[in-house]
Amino acid sequence: MRIWPVASALTVGGNVAIEGADARHITGVLRLGPGDVIKIADSAGKPFLAKIETANKTSVAAVVLREADAGGLRKPDISLGVAISKAPVMELVVQKAVELGCAGLYPLVTERSVGETLSPAKLARLRRIAHEACKQCGRADEMTVHEPVPLESLPEAEMKIFLWEDERNISLKVLLRTAEKVESVLALVGPAGGFSAEEAGLLHKSGVRSAGLGPLILRTETAAIALAALLDYHFCKLE
Repeated sequence: MRIWPVASALTVGGNVAIEGADARHITGVLRLGPGDVIKIADSAGKPFLAKIETANKTSVAAVVLREADAGGLRKPDISLGVAISKAPVMELVVQKAVELGCAGLYPLVTERSVGETLSPAKLARLRRIAHEACKQCGRADEMTVHEPVPLESLPEAEMKIFLWEDERNISLKVLLRTAEKVESVLALVGPAGGFSAEEAGLLHKSGVRSAGLGPLILRTETAAIALAALLDYHFCKLE
């Protein structure tokens, strides 16, 4: 069931209003109306079921029926860092990162990034895509699309790894065999052309471990999606 995030706290028996594009989607695309039940999530990401009372193209009013199954993300929190790339690549990666359960996505400023940063308009679009993907896949807690960061200012995480095509000794499979349960993972993917040797050295000095993902050269979007899926599978399997 799709989920509709709202920006307020919810209580059973209370009323909630959904407006704007979400209301148009509910009424115009899904053809839902009074009496239909929808799934919503409050500002804290807690999911509820609500029954629509009135609906039009601009606003949907509903009453909260009961709490719903959380369906939340499992530990560890997995965040992707992906080198800034062309718009279609970034948009695809954001959408699939949401579906694969990533907690956050960091656009990375690298030597070979396509453009040094994202404009406010492009960043806003990526966040809208993340919002829509959360609704589509039923996520109560939205994935955060962060401001772009340089490699020198990476966020903290218990485990940090980066895919590097010049890593010949340690595969991702081998690296993950040594990984115990952790609370947070940051996984980095470079741009077309990969991370430079200087960037790899900087990451190594910062405690980020490198891993290979096989003999073939993958596109940025392929590597990012494969990495997110493999991390989710590995750590979920440990639980």
